[in-house]
Amino acid sequence: MALEIGSQVGPYEIIGILGKGGMGEVYRARDSRLQRDVAIKTSAQRFSERFEREARAIAALNHPNICQIYDVGPNYIVMELVEGATLGERIQAGAIPLDEAIPIAEQIAAALQDAHEKRITHRDLKPGNIKITPEGRVKVLDFGLAKIGHPSAPASSDNSPTLTMGMTEVGMILGTAAYMAPEQARGKTVDARADIWAFGVVLYEMLHGQRPFRGEDLTETLASVVKDKPDLSAAPRRVRRLLEACLEKDPSKRLQSIGDMRLLLVEDIAPEVAATVPVPPPSKLWPILAAASLALAGIAVWAPWRTPPLTPEIVSFEISAPPKTVFTNWMALAPDGKKVAFTARGEDGQVRLWVRPLDSLEAKPLANTISNPVPFWSPDSRWIAYQLEGKLRKVEAAGGPSQILCDAPTNFGSGTWNTDGTILFGGPDGLKKVSSNGGVPQVVTKADSSKESAHSMPVFLPDGKHFIYHRDGLSPENSGEYAGSLDDKPDAPTSTRLVATESSALYAPAADGGAGYILFRRERALMAQRFDPSKLALAGEATLVADPVGNMSTNRFVNAFASDHTLIVRETGIVDLRQLTWFDRTGKASEPVTGPAAWANVVFSSDGKLAAASRRDDQGNVDIYTIDLARKLPTRLTFNRAADATPIWSPDGTRIAFVSEREGGPNLFWKPANGAATEELLYKSPEEKAATDWSRDGRFILFRSTNSKTKNDLWVLSMGEAEHKATPFLTSDADEQQGRFSPDGRYVIYGSDESGTQEIYMRSFPDGAGKWQISKGGGTNPRWARDGKEVFFTPGGANLMAVKVTTSPAVQVGDPVKLFTGYDGGAYDVSPDGRILMAVTSGQNSVNPIKVVLNWQLALRK
Repeated sequence: MALEIGSQVGPYEIIGILGKGGMGEVYRARDSRLQRDVAIKTSAQRFSERFEREARAIAALNHPNICQIYDVGPNYIVMELVEGATLGERIQAGAIPLDEAIPIAEQIAAALQDAHEKRITHRDLKPGNIKITPEGRVKVLDFGLAKIGHPSAPASSDNSPTLTMGMTEVGMILGTAAYMAPEQARGKTVDARADIWAFGVVLYEMLHGQRPFRGEDLTETLASVVKDKPDLSAAPRRVRRLLEACLEKDPSKRLQSIGDMRLLLVEDIAPEVAATVPVPPPSKLWPILAAASLALAGIAVWAPWRTPPLTPEIVSFEISAPPKTVFTNWMALAPDGKKVAFTARGEDGQVRLWVRPLDSLEAKPLANTISNPVPFWSPDSRWIAYQLEGKLRKVEAAGGPSQILCDAPTNFGSGTWNTDGTILFGGPDGLKKVSSNGGVPQVVTKADSSKESAHSMPVFLPDGKHFIYHRDGLSPENSGEYAGSLDDKPDAPTSTRLVATESSALYAPAADGGAGYILFRRERALMAQRFDPSKLALAGEATLVADPVGNMSTNRFVNAFASDHTLIVRETGIVDLRQLTWFDRTGKASEPVTGPAAWANVVFSSDGKLAAASRRDDQGNVDIYTIDLARKLPTRLTFNRAADATPIWSPDGTRIAFVSEREGGPNLFWKPANGAATEELLYKSPEEKAATDWSRDGRFILFRSTNSKTKNDLWVLSMGEAEHKATPFLTSDADEQQGRFSPDGRYVIYGSDESGTQEIYMRSFPDGAGKWQISKGGGTNPRWARDGKEVFFTPGGANLMAVKVTTSPAVQVGDPVKLFTGYDGGAYDVSPDGRILMAVTSGQNSVNPIKVVLNWQLALRK
């Protein structure tokens, strides 16, 4: 049973979806009676028996380490909402230290003991069914395969976790099979001892970072479970006896009660070698241990059979986007070189942040990271910070809730994080710092607005005080990579330019322990040059590392990251290819107007015969195109290397105004729509901005301007005078953007987060008096119908909505009505005849895979 966001299920309001699967869906909901968030699990009809079994199993349990059940409906269960990452996500970050793993294991055992005492066998215990809350509390989930009363009958094809899941879900099949007890894999009688086996497998995986039983397919995995004996020699001595007892293939010889696990834990009071030495009285223990340790050390040094150390080699491979997603702009490499964070757009049109360990084939999306966040890592590779919706946030790479650190109204690429807990991030007015625990940002560098448009992409050097960063100059001589220090005065930053480059640079420690490297882009080639961070000095000649290398978002952000041993690059930065396609109000699509390309910012001319849009090419450059809709013919309008975007039409259709990064922008320019003359500067200021609309009488241009204190504001540029003058229309502490004039010019609709959620509002123009809320439950991307009687918007999901609006004799706003589902986040506009032109995903993706190169510095020594 699929549920709509905002719908009601009894007293529960559906807020969002937490997960989907063949068994059904899990939603986040709000209990209006108790004012608490809960999880609602619905069932696909064909799994109703399993669903009922889970409800009865959980209802019989009441334990702090088991997810609690609150309510049961005809086809849904209301459960405790458990925040935090799964144990599987935590293991993906690496093996868990023994002193952290033992408390987790004890809580899992306590949950199983309570279930077993009530004659309930879980039968599908695995890291993915175990959550760890931010407070460290373990919660065992998913009793959908549980059996009440033991011993249970042999596992049937209806209930076996290896058979109930679709054969397309290979990872789920292998993951479940890898935790099955041998008797369960053979289809024999199953009781609580199967859970004890799975507990042993989970404990092994926690400590080693990998499963003890593996195979390339289901058959091999099950064969490994039945036949292979896991190597426990590397297991910590304290848990070795416990693992041996849990992983005994014969259930009669296995640990019989999970409550006895503590009896098998050995107090860790001696080195590993003690396990092989007879234990004498305490007074004689330490001399024997010392002698044994010295003897073993001597043998290790002398032994002729020792394997010679492996010679490192350059290894390269590629990472593709997760299934049913396409890469978008951003990626970042963890400092330990073992994990990659990247952004990708899913089928629902939402862009999320994903994390993938390099030794895994699976990437995981992070919750609450929707809307193309820009990631960067903490120095211990545990946390990811990112800018999103005007805030700087952080989230654990293993998953969990995100935390807001401070305001960050403009998104100028990634930041950097030192070991002292200081985060540095950029913007149009310079670099700022804030504690990784949150606080008020402090100015570190100030951009000179007469020479520069921004300071961006800082990277801390090893001492945690000095850093390199990019200055976006208004001219080539003022652009490049500079060094700075937290001790510098903001008004007098270090003025020495390290590298003259149009894009950001990277720092990578040297694998040989010597001076590190600065990596930068020269045209489309990635270069590396020796750099001594203690002297802030380059040495030697730059060496080619990779060619070609693209950029992220705009030319200023190079599409590469490096650690001492790992390098990741992407050849281009183009996002998924989209086609401009006609839709009617029911969502029925016609033939595409354009071929696949990176289309954005679609807007109609007043007569609806032409459209303008921005398009990004494979070099990462963004230009404006006009499109003859009848002939389906795009024509390039701008040719400058700087990014040109957010086009708007003059009312008579003769000119197009847009924002360009030329002349140190982004600034407002205009150009004849037929391309017969060159661009002219309309308005220049140091703030980031975007053109949003041109009034029908031609007198005003509405644009969004970004301020470090008030975030995004709406401004008006007067076009009726020789000198174009800009004045604020709407400024506040909230984030206002996406302004649009009504056809009669008397009102402006816009998006604002003043309520804490992005909604659509309307105000009168030009005085800004009065305010009416258009959307309910979230809204973005507003558009007027040509007659001014309707407003279109999207609620942030996959729906396109419409609202009736009457302005005479008084303003009246109707309820939002869903037109159709299928909006996937692309640009759109509404034509004069009411049709919708939308940039929809074409099913193609021109973004190259992420290329990973291990031991990349070896190539620099040849």
